[in-house]
Amino acid sequence: LIPGTFGIGIPLIPAALLAVAISAGIGWLQDKFLWSPLRRRRVGIVQQMIVSIGLSLAMLNMLQWWMGGGRMRLTTSIADRLQIGPVQISTQTLWSVLIAILCLLGVSYFLLRTRLGRATRAVSDNPALASASGIKVESIIRLVWILAAGLAGLGGILLGLYEQGTAFDAG
Repeated sequence: LIPGTFGIGIPLIPAALLAVAISAGIGWLQDKFLWSPLRRRRVGIVQQMIVSIGLSLAMLNMLQWWMGGGRMRLTTSIADRLQIGPVQISTQTLWSVLIAILCLLGVSYFLLRTRLGRATRAVSDNPALASASGIKVESIIRLVWILAAGLAGLGGILLGLYEQGTAFDAG
């Protein structure tokens, strides 16, 4: 396995895009091989939550074993700061806020203005009725898993950059 000090020297932006893509792929894998079979077997919500908690604990312990218990620094330099009146803010934080706002606007546009977004809302409200209307419920659920995992990966990147480091239990 790859040690915690592993690095391949990719610049931040391509590495972040790759990490978001890998996160989205992991979301697809989870739905394909774990959650979809559980849904087909009609496993209840509480049981799925228990599986989710167990998976979370297993992944957390695997990360601790792989990375170690210490905190890993992402940068060693002090970020440039802007002075806006009495407030100081780093350019990195401003970029993070901009990216977060763009993601919120993108998700809002997707849910409110696209056919897939309307289908997603329909499946969320009533899966049986959505299926009777011709919506492929399993495909929509898989899409939501992919998007959610990709956004979670992006959130992790932004949190790591904001905190200038990460640890196995960062979430």
